[in-house]
Amino acid sequence: MKNPPAFVEIDPSEPVAFWQERFGADPAAFEGHRFFERRRKLIWITTPGFEVPEHLSLQAIGMGFVRRTGHHLKPTTEATIAFGHLATRNIVDVNAEDLQWLIDRQSRPWPQGDLEPGYVILRHDGFCIGCGLWLKGQLISQLPKKWHIEPQKPLSNVHT
Repeated sequence: MKNPPAFVEIDPSEPVAFWQERFGADPAAFEGHRFFERRRKLIWITTPGFEVPEHLSLQAIGMGFVRRTGHHLKPTTEATIAFGHLATRNIVDVNAEDLQWLIDRQSRPWPQGDLEPGYVILRHDGFCIGCGLWLKGQLISQLPKKWHIEPQKPLSNVHT
């Protein structure tokens, strides 16, 4: 079996600038964290002081922070949950009804308010829950597909 490419430590300026420009996060919050990349698709963040184990073939390192999608960066669900509290803009607060259609990966008309087109942090009851995409008056769910739960059919052949 071929070993996956190694993780390469990168300059944090691009992912940190994305969080600052898109969400208003203070770059100082990421000082000391280390950023790694493999295959130029996902940028990972680790805690300050993290040392990469030598002589191990790693599948993951730290936590996925941003994903490259063409020419843009997209925050990972994990990063929005862990760092979303740092956001000061492009935040959408949702109620329980909104949360259900977001989990079902639907889109709905959503007022612009002070949102800028692009990725937004989704928040419910004060907790950051993931990422959405606000474009042309629509809020489009970017929550993980695996969060969707198919309605269960009633059990008709159950004997009591």
